[in-house]
Amino acid sequence: MNLSIKGCFFLSFSFVAIEKQVHILLLNSPERMKHMYNTFVICGDDKRYRHLAALLVDDEKEVYLWGCSFSCLGCRPICTLYTLTKPVVLVLPFTVQDAEQIYALKTVPRSSVIVGGPLTPGADEVLQEKELTYHNLLDDLSYKRDNAIPTAEGVLALVIGETDRVLRGQEILLFGYGSVGKDTAKLFSACGAKVCVASVSEEELTSAKESGFDTLKLPLVLNGDKGFLKKFFCCINTIPCSKIVNNEFMRGFA
Repeated sequence: MNLSIKGCFFLSFSFVAIEKQVHILLLNSPERMKHMYNTFVICGDDKRYRHLAALLVDDEKEVYLWGCSFSCLGCRPICTLYTLTKPVVLVLPFTVQDAEQIYALKTVPRSSVIVGGPLTPGADEVLQEKELTYHNLLDDLSYKRDNAIPTAEGVLALVIGETDRVLRGQEILLFGYGSVGKDTAKLFSACGAKVCVASVSEEELTSAKESGFDTLKLPLVLNGDKGFLKKFFCCINTIPCSKIVNNEFMRGFA
């Protein structure tokens, strides 16, 4: 996502390694659950899910699109999950509002399989009540590793494409220093940019300092004077939790 903020722009990414996602769902599922993997519901407006939908259709799966602005040959749009009567695989966006995630869990058919990012508070009760199985792909270390480099390269390509200025000497604010954050910081630093890492994790901040990057502590930065952002050429968010860096926070700079 790209949002203009007083002369700089803010990039926020949900990390979706599509091929890895399909591999986990179709190949690593228990035998007793494989029959459920014939019907998929793709949720949200992330256009990268169009590729996932196409792969599933090619694999002769039944695919529904819920809340998607894109269309895909062989997929059927639906307005509500209530129309589904048998267990499905529901693929949620990695960054989703708490109320939206809870609503999806409450309306999906019983015994379905859910795939997405971190669970919102209160979701565990719904999972247990409806006998749902939840896969948080961010808990998969190999997934995060496979996804980090292409995501970081995509960020760099997008930043270069959005500006007519060189990166050398520019100040970059990077939210998060996990797998994607580390590779992103390395790429921008290799281009001569000055990277500053902001994180809630002392471990991440220590690691960033040891790698030679400046650091800022979250959430203190978010609760203080937001004018600090003006000094940065661009800000990049690699934190999947919308409670830390979300649309409301970003709109404060518009």
